[in-house]
Amino acid sequence: MFWGLSHTLLKTKLNAINILDVGGGIGMQFCWAYQMYEEMISSWTVLEQESVVKISSNTNSCELLKFRSSQSQKDLRYVYKNKFELVIFMGSLSYMPNYFGLLEKLSQNCNYFLLSRLPFTREDNDYAVLDSQGGHQEIIFSYKKFHNMIKSLFTIEYESEDESMPKEKVKVGNKKNFHRGTTMLLKSLKSKF
Repeated sequence: MFWGLSHTLLKTKLNAINILDVGGGIGMQFCWAYQMYEEMISSWTVLEQESVVKISSNTNSCELLKFRSSQSQKDLRYVYKNKFELVIFMGSLSYMPNYFGLLEKLSQNCNYFLLSRLPFTREDNDYAVLDSQGGHQEIIFSYKKFHNMIKSLFTIEYESEDESMPKEKVKVGNKKNFHRGTTMLLKSLKSKF
């Protein structure tokens, strides 16, 4: 995550940037980044489920960190109309049912996107599985389909297997093996800034 933050600062030539952390939980990414890059963060907005927002908002004392609910139309309008230099999906994109629509909307006002822990399959289509941690549906992305879709919205600045995540070679039903742990840094082609 930190290299994505550094890269965005270098590319935008700004002293400090606004960050949107989609599925950022209680703000742990912010806590880690704040320790190292305090002066480089203008604002950090976490977009999360309502229950997490209620808990996190009550315990947050930092003015730079704000929480917005993904279930609130008012909060979603705020997220879609504001400019963010960096949008972070730390393992959360695969839990978004309409992930491409979300990326498309955010690409209008956001510059860079850091996507981490992306699960890919060699299959031609995406498929869904229940994750082992919370019983949530997770999308396993078709590598080919995902790359073809994002070409209309982004250029790929960086792509790598995430060394912090162990490779998983598992068979799900009749689906071919997939791996978890691709990280991508994307630059929006649609952003107005």
